[in-house]
Amino acid sequence: MREARKVLGNAQEDAQLIMVRDARWKYVHAEGFRPMLFDLQEDQDELRDLGDVAAEALDAVRVWMSDVIFRWSRRHHNRITMRPEKIESMTGIDPSGILIGIW
Repeated sequence: MREARKVLGNAQEDAQLIMVRDARWKYVHAEGFRPMLFDLQEDQDELRDLGDVAAEALDAVRVWMSDVIFRWSRRHHNRITMRPEKIESMTGIDPSGILIGIW
């Protein structure tokens, strides 16, 4: 829900999650917060966040996936398609389901 960013004190331009996954790992980046990491082989329901677990193997996965997101974010496709005023007017509205590609 969009209300979460206000509770956390995040400006709308800083309130976004970026996720990348492969067959085993799911990595979630939220600016200003530690990453979330899930082992999809061992935890299909994503109940155990390994984002802050100290382990050399997990450190390597986090670095690799963070780099993948960083490279992806620099590609030309990354655009904002709504005016900030429109995004702000939608804050607090609880849409039913997941809305993708709304004009």
